[in-house]
Amino acid sequence: MGNNNIKYSYNKVMDGIRKLINDGKILPGQRLPSFRELANRFGVSSYTVSTAIERLSYEGIVDVRSNSGVYVASDAWRELNPKTVEWKEYLFSGLHQPTNRLRKAIEHKRMVLSSITMPEDAPWFELIRSATEQAFASIRRANMLNDYNDYIGFYPLRESVCQHLKQYGIDAPPDEVFITQGLLDGIHLISLAFFRGGMNCYYEHPSYFDITSVLHYTGINMLPVPLDEEGISFEYITSKLQRNQKSVIVTYPTEQYPTGITMSMERKQQLARLSMEGRIPIMEVDPYRDCLPNTTSPIKALDRGGNVIYVGSFTKPLSRSMRVGYIVAPSYVIRRLGEVRVDATGMPNNLQQIAMNIILSDGKYSDYLKILRRMVSERSEAVNNLLDEHLSDIASWDHSSRILRWLSLDKQYDVRKILSMQDEVAFHAGAIFDPSDQLHLMLCATELSLSDFEWGIKRLSHYARLALK
Repeated sequence: MGNNNIKYSYNKVMDGIRKLINDGKILPGQRLPSFRELANRFGVSSYTVSTAIERLSYEGIVDVRSNSGVYVASDAWRELNPKTVEWKEYLFSGLHQPTNRLRKAIEHKRMVLSSITMPEDAPWFELIRSATEQAFASIRRANMLNDYNDYIGFYPLRESVCQHLKQYGIDAPPDEVFITQGLLDGIHLISLAFFRGGMNCYYEHPSYFDITSVLHYTGINMLPVPLDEEGISFEYITSKLQRNQKSVIVTYPTEQYPTGITMSMERKQQLARLSMEGRIPIMEVDPYRDCLPNTTSPIKALDRGGNVIYVGSFTKPLSRSMRVGYIVAPSYVIRRLGEVRVDATGMPNNLQQIAMNIILSDGKYSDYLKILRRMVSERSEAVNNLLDEHLSDIASWDHSSRILRWLSLDKQYDVRKILSMQDEVAFHAGAIFDPSDQLHLMLCATELSLSDFEWGIKRLSHYARLALK
């Protein structure tokens, strides 16, 4: 089907939904029929309906509520008022481009098999609750309710982060640590501070879509580098590197997203030498390290020239509600990041930084990680067993991955068709990371119970066999 036909299809759905609202058949605040019902009504696929809903959402006609459905917006009538600004002409004019439709489509499925959140039965809730209560009490006692933190982060927390990172071979003083509001906040600030058009960015392909999106806004030349079993291809980088061109290498060495590959120690040593000899900065993004036992040292631990910017996070091992991360880099880099924060994003969350320092400094975080790592290891083995039982005849994957599973399906299966033909299970299709990829999908079983994950895998196996090309 050509692009014009695709556009006609989702425009037909959009016009049909507008008519239902105009005619009063669906009122503001009421829920729309399911994707399957809409697909049947308009004679299109669920994927086309998802595209139409996404566009209507941008126009303010519908509200998409996670795990609840799609509802007519309370002020949808404004769209029908000829005096209203033609927002459609503005919505896609900025630097940010619409989220990949395949990524948006997973929000409407009954079960998501690729959500990266630590197990609900891990004791993170009590840890965060207790620390937050203590942090709030200390803020009240010190009359700090309206105070801002140090612009590079709460100093006692920076000290605690330094102590925590020593176990991984990173020996940095507090003035080389910057506290962020999560992983993407750190990457965003680094991009604003140091990247610009004309520079080259060598990044892993496939890679975490949020990272590549943030970097892309700077105008930097995004140069994808393939992966092999040891991580980002060193031979490829060295063959393409332009010595007289300012460049940066971005890598995700531990449980690389989405492939789950963990970089070998030899490859890390090669990159560290290349960085030092070629004076090329490396941005090492490492959010899963705390979740995993027996990991090799990060590249930052091999850095002798201050060439590696290390980006970590406490969000992945704890919870999305604890948006605290950190950057480790030379002190002059840290100071520059602070200047950018003040001008571009404002001051960080005081309460969460104090709470995170309490979690780190009283030893409870170390005890928590022992429990979490055991759970992740046990879950990893059980997940491989389930995948072996239900999908091994049509797919392959790296059994050594412990959080992510990057499945490669046999060529006669179409991943996008599996995703669009049903409303029960969702996953990250390879086409989210590479539009030409029809054979890969990413799974993660850390959030779901094993019984729920097994149900989802059985349904995935069922639909995969129905979606033969």
